[in-house]
Amino acid sequence: MRRMTRMSRMASGALASSLLTAVLLRGSSYPAEVAKAQKGPATDVLLHKIEKVKKKAGRPGQPFDKPGEAQEFFLRKRSPDGVSPISAQAYLDARERMKGMPSYSTATRALQESRASGSAVSAAGAVGAWQWLGPGNVGGRTRAIVIHPTTASTMYAGGVAGGVWKSTNAGATWQPLADLIANIAVSTLAMTPGQPEVVYAGTGEGFGNVDAVRGAGIFKTTDGGSAWMQLGATATSDFYYVAKIVVSPNAPMRLYAATSTGIHRSTDGGTTWTKVLSQTTNGFTDMVIRTDSVSDVVFASEGNRTAARVYRNTDAGGGGTWDLVLADGTSMGRTSLAIAPSDQSVIYALSANNATGNF
Repeated sequence: MRRMTRMSRMASGALASSLLTAVLLRGSSYPAEVAKAQKGPATDVLLHKIEKVKKKAGRPGQPFDKPGEAQEFFLRKRSPDGVSPISAQAYLDARERMKGMPSYSTATRALQESRASGSAVSAAGAVGAWQWLGPGNVGGRTRAIVIHPTTASTMYAGGVAGGVWKSTNAGATWQPLADLIANIAVSTLAMTPGQPEVVYAGTGEGFGNVDAVRGAGIFKTTDGGSAWMQLGATATSDFYYVAKIVVSPNAPMRLYAATSTGIHRSTDGGTTWTKVLSQTTNGFTDMVIRTDSVSDVVFASEGNRTAARVYRNTDAGGGGTWDLVLADGTSMGRTSLAIAPSDQSVIYALSANNATGNF
């Protein structure tokens, strides 16, 4: 009797497995056909389970239905206490300590001298030759691109999750330049007029998106991207989210940064900064500068998902004032700016609509 009961249970398990497989392979009508031929409590329970499987299988997938919980999960994985924002300074400190540490070369299979010693093997020599295997169809948000003014085949691109990349063959191939800087959430790039080897990279994606990464200020290269340094004066909360950088066409050491806290100006190539216009809503998101004027004529847009406005300063490098020149009530959202190269008295402003129901 026990053997027969065990065999009966095994048969029921086999029936369950075969029926569930049949649902997937032969369609939802198959369990009803089986039910006609096989009556009893076991079949009823089995059919109930199959109905649950069918409903679950037919439900559309929602892989990103809880972005808040996902953000908390990612934060807990990296934050020391699972609550505090991740300090970019910790990465900077670690990078400095790494300079004094020996590294292991996968090419020579031996320890190498530290970079601080001055006798370290080059990065290419230390890692050897690698072959790209892909995938090449996975992109991220590329928020910045600048092109060399006299060598158009040389260009730089900045990604909010990939740092700075450079191409010397008009975009056919790209090489990463800033993988080892403390923050690769690059939102803006600016090339110095007359000095194309001097490039600034602003970090931090301050547009309110749930997957935005906080930045670590502004980084600068003076050799076309081979080496980068963080501008120490930007290692503050004023530069956690740098949306745009522009360099004066009249004075290469004068530059402006639009951030989540206001418009900041430097007159010494980024060594020191002064806030010249404070934000009143939720930060500045774009900025442009005319190149046909003897004074710095700058336009800046403020506001992201709130009422946006555009300001103008006709002498931003001197004693000019920031005047409100465009506002359209609460419906005017985040605004992008552009200056017509053919006639720089023509300014374009493209705004999102904050009105309910417009997407």
